[in-house]
This record gives sequence, C-alpha cells and structure tokens, in this order.
Amino acid sequence: MIKKKSYTPVNKKVFLKLLILFFLTAFNTIFSQTNQTKKFSTINNSEIKKEVSCFTISGAIFNKIENISNDLLIEILLSKCNDTIFIFEKVNNIYFDKLIDIFVSDLNENDSCLFTNKINKKLDTSTVFPKKKIKAIYVLHGKIKINIPEDSYNDIFEPTPCVFSLEKKYFSKKKYQSNCKVFQTNDSKRMYIYMINGSEKNKYEVTWIIENNKYLMRIIDSVN
Repeated sequence: MIKKKSYTPVNKKVFLKLLILFFLTAFNTIFSQTNQTKKFSTINNSEIKKEVSCFTISGAIFNKIENISNDLLIEILLSKCNDTIFIFEKVNNIYFDKLIDIFVSDLNENDSCLFTNKINKKLDTSTVFPKKKIKAIYVLHGKIKINIPEDSYNDIFEPTPCVFSLEKKYFSKKKYQSNCKVFQTNDSKRMYIYMINGSEKNKYEVTWIIENNKYLMRIIDSVN
C-alpha cells in the first residue's frame, strides 16, 4: 500500500507576515535607489567622480590634483530662464536631442517643516526659511522621457535667480546667465543637472545624475 505524502498546512498569519515583509523590503530597496544622496568625497565610481569634478566647487581640488581634462563633458546650453523656469536645449538637425525643464515655485506653510528637517540637517546650516523651491524637473532625451523622482528635488530650496544681459553686437538678443547648468558625456551615457542654491551661509550645490536614460542619484555639498 502506497502511503500518501502529508503536507503541513502553512499558517495563514505566518504567510501574511512573510508577504508583508517581502513587499516592505522591495519598497525600501526601490526608495533607497531613487533617494540616494552622496557627497562628492563619498563617490565610489571613478568615472563619475572625474566628470563631476569638472564643474563642481566641491570637486575643484580633486580635479586640479588629478589634472582632469574638461573635454570629458559637453555643456547643454541654457536657452531660456526666469523666476519660474530654466530651459536647456540640445538640437540635432530639426529635432530635440535633449530638453531639460526645471520649474521653480513659491514655498507654502507645509514646506517649512520639510526644509527644517531635511536640507538643514543635511548641510548643518542655520535655519533661514527660504522663499523658493524646485517644483519639478522634466528631462527628454530624443523620444525618451526620463523620470526624475520627486523625492530627489522636493527638499531643494532657494534656487539662484536667472539673470540676463543684452549683448552689444546683437542688441535684441538676450544672453542668459545662471548657476544652473547641464552637461553630458561625449557618448551621451550620462547627463548631469547642476545647481548652486541658497545664499550666504546657506549656499550649497546639487548635482542630479542620469545614466543610460535613468535617474541614478544626486550629490549635495555645502560650498561655504
């Protein structure tokens, strides 16, 4: 007579706990990837560190010591900016190869706690409530829309205002100047969106890194 194998029934409560644990672990993994923040000194990737040193204040000494060429990067020019938007464009023939829009908005009461608890602790700065914040960042590479997670910019405050001067040679043409810049590598593998924000003792720089059309991480350093 063949004995039937007996199976121990799985406790429903145990199974439910394991299932919840699995989803919490997956969520935390995804969140930590989108919200990854580093300082320049903690960058492990040597290529990224060299490239970031070409335009950041925090990387200037490293750049000089290592004698790194600025030819590693191509700047994507600022085409328009004002108090509420920065627009960067790179055009190939008749289509947009790169299009980066950064939107700025006024702060509300709900942002006060966010500023005090996040960026202030991150940089050890004195608490000076700012007036502006980054509202959104949109990036388009050809026909590919690159998602920049909200938690990578919702604690970035007081972007430096855009200014422009009128060139004498072309009097009607506006020449925009800003502490916000965008760079890409020669092979278009990586893109860097860079800003100097804040004022006086609260000044800091932030770099968002995009690699292979996906958001990778950001770098934040005090520049005082």
